[in-house]
Amino acid sequence: MAEDRTQLTGWKTSRRVICAGTLQDLVSAAGRAEFWDQHEHEFLVYITYPPDEVNGCQIQEHFPHRADTENVFDEL
Repeated sequence: MAEDRTQLTGWKTSRRVICAGTLQDLVSAAGRAEFWDQHEHEFLVYITYPPDEVNGCQIQEHFPHRADTENVFDEL
């Protein structure tokens, strides 16, 4: 997990950028031109502005639930 702050043009304040990766399934080397098995990764980027007391792990855990709820309202 990595974290930084950025402020894009048009934003009044800077926002936190949190990059997180999670391991997915193991991909077997059999049938590929590889000598070892590899893990697939999923990378997620959260751009948000909660207080610094909320750490990146907490955001990674709770933000997807919040985003799913907002997506339902956006689609209605």
